[in-house]
Amino acid sequence: MNETARKVVLPKCVLTRVADPCSSTAHPVCIAERACYWTQSVIHPDKRARIDGRAIWSSSTLRMFPVVLQPQGTPWDEANLWLFDMAESRPVPNMVTLSSIADDLAAYCRFIVLESIDWLDFPAHKLFRPTYRYLGFLKQQVAGAHISPGTAKRRMNVVVRFYRWLIQCDLFVPANKPWKEGETLVFATRDYGQPIAHRVKTTDLRISVPPQDDPYDGYIQDGGKLRPLTFEEQGWLIGALDVLGNTEMTLIHLFSLLTGARIQTVLTTRVKSVVASNCGTGSHVALGAGPQYGTDTKYNKKLMLYLPRWFYETLQTYAQSQRAQVRRRRVAGGDTESQYLFLSVRGLPMYAAKNDVEFSETQNRHHTKCGQAVRQYMRDYIIPYVQQKHNASFRYRFHDLRATYGMNLVDALSPLVDKGEITYTRMLDIVRARMGHASIKTTECYLQFRQRQRLVREACDNWEEKLQELARKSNGT
Repeated sequence: MNETARKVVLPKCVLTRVADPCSSTAHPVCIAERACYWTQSVIHPDKRARIDGRAIWSSSTLRMFPVVLQPQGTPWDEANLWLFDMAESRPVPNMVTLSSIADDLAAYCRFIVLESIDWLDFPAHKLFRPTYRYLGFLKQQVAGAHISPGTAKRRMNVVVRFYRWLIQCDLFVPANKPWKEGETLVFATRDYGQPIAHRVKTTDLRISVPPQDDPYDGYIQDGGKLRPLTFEEQGWLIGALDVLGNTEMTLIHLFSLLTGARIQTVLTTRVKSVVASNCGTGSHVALGAGPQYGTDTKYNKKLMLYLPRWFYETLQTYAQSQRAQVRRRRVAGGDTESQYLFLSVRGLPMYAAKNDVEFSETQNRHHTKCGQAVRQYMRDYIIPYVQQKHNASFRYRFHDLRATYGMNLVDALSPLVDKGEITYTRMLDIVRARMGHASIKTTECYLQFRQRQRLVREACDNWEEKLQELARKSNGT
């Protein structure tokens, strides 16, 4: 028996409710001898099927649904109700996000069990309330380097959201306030730099995440810290892929390097996207990405990816190859153009699109496919090869390929700006469109990266030389 609170993932979860035994749709559920009750499925409009514009009603089923279990394996009712509510409130719930929230709820459950805390008891003394005790615990975890400040902040925010939902749904009325609430203005930037202010609620359950702005670290802030690979490192990477000879991994890496596409976009690209005959005659082919194309993108944005024609034709050749066809025939549904372009040797997806996670009738896995096979291949083969062949300290993440594409694009356009053939603003707009940035400030990080690195190093070299000269004089050398 597992004695630790944890999260488990159910391949298929059909929502039911207690029913009258006389109902024609009711069926018995027996959990022990002489302990039976009757349930019936909760019926909702089917999100996939419509007839004459009207939805078909069917059983409400959630795929890959996370559940929080308390010690001894009993479900944590309130936490799971919140997860159900979040899943049901969205047309297509993101199970990866729900799974992350379930992990954080399980972490909170482990804390209250460890400290023998009644999580619904909010006494008069503020520091004895569960929320403030958890805040103190998380700060200790950060101080001891057991978790990062970002992880602590996320876990605290999930707990606040959980209690807030309980209170709003009248499922819980605390004897005393779980936190002190206020409001603040958060300033953001719209497209093309227009400032906008949002009024948001705040609490005193804050965990600060100190900014780490190191001009030497070689990173760009773009949905996380990304490290553009140098031109030399790109050569090492492509050379390793060529030697290792895995066709899919080579094409997947080149796809991101040549378009800046994230891993979920690359791995959920469909065969139909690359077999179209009407693709123009230019040097690049525009490839649509987004929910309407069956492709996952960040925030479900509609994007246009511009593939060099030679690479687009390479993808066409691969899609029509016997190697790819054999993999597609191993998938439920067979070899059709709606299948993923890249599949494992067993015909399994490398990344499950959001719609497929929700609607797959054959889903029987306890984890969501989100690029694990690609990352495992990087760790087991590509990185060790480059380290042994070229540089023992070489490391990269797949998302770094996106930053690499952005810097390659900037490096290609910068000479045109210097010659006066395009303006700085035009270059900014091109990079922003190709990268799909919502904020122009993110794009500016790419344009300023090279200059910032050069200026900082030149300035440091100058004063370091002066200090070295002073040290020599003081030592009489």
